[in-house]
Formats: sequence, structure tokens, C-alpha cells
Amino acid sequence: MWYNPRNGEVTPIGDISPGVHSFTSPSEGPDWVLIVEDSGLRIQRDVR
Repeated sequence: MWYNPRNGEVTPIGDISPGVHSFTSPSEGPDWVLIVEDSGLRIQRDVR
């Protein structure tokens, strides 16, 4: 998922397959953070 620290917006990117990938952040500036999680770990997070 992409996270915008300026306004707290979260943009899902969906599931990705293993391997090498290239990601391009959404528009609106260079401050986006790419968060990649292993769905097999079943991490619970607080999404606001």
C-alpha cells in the first residue's frame, strides 16, 4: 500500500507476486511511503 504522510491517505496496491518489481508512487508529490507486508504473517494493523 502507499501511505501519504501529508494527509494520512492510504492507497492499496493489491497483492503482488514474489520477484523483482518496480513501483511508481501516486501523484501529488514525492512524500509517499511504500509499505509492503507479507500477507502470510497475518499482521493486524490499525488503519485510520
